[in-house]
Amino acid sequence: MTNARTTKVGKRHPCPRCGARDVAAILWGYPSYSEQLERDERAGELFIGGCMPGPSRYRCNACRTEFGKFGEIGELGALGEEPSDPIR
Repeated sequence: MTNARTTKVGKRHPCPRCGARDVAAILWGYPSYSEQLERDERAGELFIGGCMPGPSRYRCNACRTEFGKFGEIGELGALGEEPSDPIR
C-alpha cells in the first residue's frame, strides 16, 4: 500500500544523520500559497526553504538536517528518484 508521503517525495530513505524516515521535500523560492501547500507544510511533507535556492532537496523533520544535493552523483538514486523528477 502506498501512502501520500511516499508518493510525494519518493522512497523514504533514512536521514543520513539520525536515521529517521520522516523527510520533507524542500521548496525553494517564492511559492504561491494555497490550501494544499499549507496542508503539506503542516503535515511535514514540504519545507519552505526560503527565497534563495540552496543545494539540498530534502530536510529531516526529526533533526533538521538538509540532504540530497542537486546534481550530486549517487545521492538522487539513493533517494529512489531519477534526476529529472520534479519536486511537487
